[in-house]
Amino acid sequence: MSLRTRRNDGERNATQLFREIQQQGYPGGELAVQRYLRRFRTGRGHAPHPGPKPPTVRQVTSWIMTHPDHLDPRDAAKLRD
Repeated sequence: MSLRTRRNDGERNATQLFREIQQQGYPGGELAVQRYLRRFRTGRGHAPHPGPKPPTVRQVTSWIMTHPDHLDPRDAAKLRD
């Protein structure tokens, strides 16, 4: 039985899978099996996409200290959010 089949059947332990194929005559090492199985992982090792950068303290202070009539509309919107 292939590694892919065993993995699809639910076996996720690389050491166990290595032992199984080693008994079938696999001459390679466990690290090679781990590397092979790593490609099938999904959603791991990737950082989430960062959101928008928050405003600096200086920017917020400037928005607060500026008279609303003189505040840029985009900055006013950011201040409301």
